[in-house]
Amino acid sequence: MSEVPKLTGEELLQQENIKLSNEIQDIHQQNIALNADKDKLIRENARLINEIEQFELNIQQLEFCNRQLVDRNNELVEINNALKIVFNNDDTRNFFKQKMSLMKNIIINMIIIYSSIFLFFIICNKFEYTITCMPMSYK
Repeated sequence: MSEVPKLTGEELLQQENIKLSNEIQDIHQQNIALNADKDKLIRENARLINEIEQFELNIQQLEFCNRQLVDRNNELVEINNALKIVFNNDDTRNFFKQKMSLMKNIIINMIIIYSSIFLFFIICNKFEYTITCMPMSYK
């Protein structure tokens, strides 16, 4: 049987020292990797914070726009209610009916007048009359 050589105290210390040195190097490499991960996380955290701040600004802008829309809607509701009051009044309705009837009569009369003038010119052309705008003194 072969005998395991016995190590001296100094050799045991050297082996333990080498073993601890290797462990320290492993821990150091792990620390470097963890620091890189930490830096990535810090950058990602900063990006997320910026997005949250932008989101909060957007929410504030939307709330402002919403308040403006609510105010404008309230104004329109008031105007609509006022118009309902005005147009539900029989006097107002009759007034607008009279104005519409008057406008209709004016349009009909204008059509009749212009048609008559047009027919007059057609008839004059048929009989070969010339119509001039010159006063009688120039003829």
